[in-house]
Formats: sequence, structure tokens, C-alpha cells
Amino acid sequence: MAPAEYEPYGTIGRRFAELGNHMQAFLRHWAMLAPEPQRRQFIGSPHFPSLHVEAHILVGQKMTLAETLDYMRMRLLQAEEIAGEIVLRTLQQIGPEVGQRLLCFVNFAAWGIRVSRDRLDMEADPEPARSSRLPLLAQDLERTLGPVLRHPEAARARELLAHPFADAAELPDPSLTQKGGVWAAE
Repeated sequence: MAPAEYEPYGTIGRRFAELGNHMQAFLRHWAMLAPEPQRRQFIGSPHFPSLHVEAHILVGQKMTLAETLDYMRMRLLQAEEIAGEIVLRTLQQIGPEVGQRLLCFVNFAAWGIRVSRDRLDMEADPEPARSSRLPLLAQDLERTLGPVLRHPEAARARELLAHPFADAAELPDPSLTQKGGVWAAE
């Protein structure tokens, strides 16, 4: 394959790597900013039907180059949606103050991921209306991880994803220092 022919695959691969790095930083900073006791809880693998299981199965399927590129594009869109869902889920759990700090520390505004107003509004719906309206990936995530644990100010935390992000001029927190591009407790 010539370099020009490879470029679309490489671009998608770089975006997957970028998303992986973003999510690793997000999870690390979440653990540092909002440590929580470990819960003694078994969380099993996703059950079929599941987009996660389907992705695992289809990865072994033979495809043409064009089919592979289409497949990679589709999975990239899903990966971006899952990242947004994990961020939304986390913000609702940790609340608006810690949530805003977390979004600033990981520079979420620069990720190129947006959670729609409609998706944010779904979270305010009572059950079972909420669950029935969730996108398939959100349903899959919730089926795997369980219901969202909600901070008393979860609604305010969700709004962090709806508005322009606050200026991070107040950051960093004096108790944290940046080492190798990552905020860490001294």
C-alpha cells in the first residue's frame, strides 16, 4: 500500500491512540481528584447482544480494504461516543466542582468530543423513560457498569458539558504539580 493510500487508516489509528491517551489521563485524574473506596462488586463481561461483544467478534472477520476503512470509521465514531458517555457518567458521579477541575486538568474542551443537549436532557428523565431513550452505546455501558451513581448536584455537573468551559486560570490546585504533562499530588 502506498503512503497516500495508507493515510486514511493512519489518521484513524492516530485518533484512536489520541482517544486512548485522553481516557487514560481522564481516569488517572479522576482517581486522584475523587478517590473512593473500592466496592466489592463483580462486574462481568458484556452480554450479547452488545456492541462491545459485536466489536470483539467482528475484528476477526475478513474484509476488503474499503470495508476495513468503513469499519474503522464506524468504530472511531463509537469510540468517541463511548468516551463522551464515560465523561458524562463520571461527572454525574463526582459532581460539578470536582468535575470542572477534572475537565480542566485533562483539557476536555480540546478532545473534539461533544455530548448533545438531547443526550444531557435524557439524564433528567425519570425511569423507565430515561433508559428507553438512551443511545445503544449508553445502554450497553450501563448494562455492563450498572446504574449511574449520582452526586446530589448531578444536574449541575451535566451542564459542564453543555456550556463553554471555564477559564482554567485558577488552576492548578496548589496541592498538585505537573510532572511530565500530568497533574499529580506531591
